[in-house]
Amino acid sequence: MRTALVVLPASLALCAAATAATNPEQLRLQASLKAQMAKVFAKKAPGVKLTALTCKLPSSGVTAHCVAHFTAGPVKGYYPVTATIHASGTLTWTAASPTCFVAKTGKRTPC
Repeated sequence: MRTALVVLPASLALCAAATAATNPEQLRLQASLKAQMAKVFAKKAPGVKLTALTCKLPSSGVTAHCVAHFTAGPVKGYYPVTATIHASGTLTWTAASPTCFVAKTGKRTPC
C-alpha cells in the first residue's frame, strides 16, 4: 500500500541511528507515520484500528523499517512497513502484507 507524502523536519532526513525509543527523531517519525497510516486505513480499511507503531531508524541511508500493529474485530496483527525519508524532508511509506492472529487464542489466521 503506497500513500501520500508528509513533510517532516529536515533534520529527520539527516538523523543518525537511534537505539532508544525516546529519540526525538524516532518519535517524530513514528507519530507522523502513524497519523498518515491512520488516514489511509480509515478510508481503505475502516475496520482496522492502528494500535502501535514502532520504527528503527536507519544507521545510514534513508529507509526506516517499522511495524504497525492493528486490531480488526476479533483479529489482531501487524504490517511490516518501509518508510523512506527523502532529502526534501518528505516521507513515503509502503506496507507489506499483514500477518494476522485470532486475538483470543493468538493463533495465526488469514487476513
